[in-house]
Amino acid sequence: MNTFHNKRNVLMFSLLVLLMVACTQNDVDIVKDGTMNGYQATTVGAAFDASFDNPKWSEFVGEKGKRVVEFSGKITKAVLLDLMGGIANDPNIQHSYAQAVLSEPEYQQIYEGSSGEGTTPVNEVYRILFDAALRKVVGQEAVFQWFVTPDGERFSLAYIDNDVWGPLVRPYGADKNYVYNDEAILNAIYK
Repeated sequence: MNTFHNKRNVLMFSLLVLLMVACTQNDVDIVKDGTMNGYQATTVGAAFDASFDNPKWSEFVGEKGKRVVEFSGKITKAVLLDLMGGIANDPNIQHSYAQAVLSEPEYQQIYEGSSGEGTTPVNEVYRILFDAALRKVVGQEAVFQWFVTPDGERFSLAYIDNDVWGPLVRPYGADKNYVYNDEAILNAIYK
């Protein structure tokens, strides 16, 4: 009878440990299952996984013991166009964006190949250049990081790699010296 009691106690203890482990969320799950201020319509995980190709989540302990969750994913054309907004349909914006993204040799090669010896309308040439510039930015890997509080109850956005999104599109044209701000990027992701 003593052996039965010991086996039962070991089984109960094992079950309790298993339940505790199953109920404990890792830091990635804390962020993915949570929402951010101003973006409560869906979870972080749902928004980011749906907005990027090849999404990857990881966690690590950073400087001074900070608990860090990192997301990386390839930028999609849909999110990039949402980031630019409706002004991306303006031929002058398309042209200046292409000039800001493409190298001079890339720009010249595409321009000469699409102009059809001057027979292609200039707005169509600008659209072709714009599409080439988009293809250069789409697929770039974007990185985001959140800090998780020591108690594992909350998290905050700590880092966005703004440079990979391409130049800022302004009403008068693209400016490669300026990058999109965090809010604009998040708005495009959550759109």
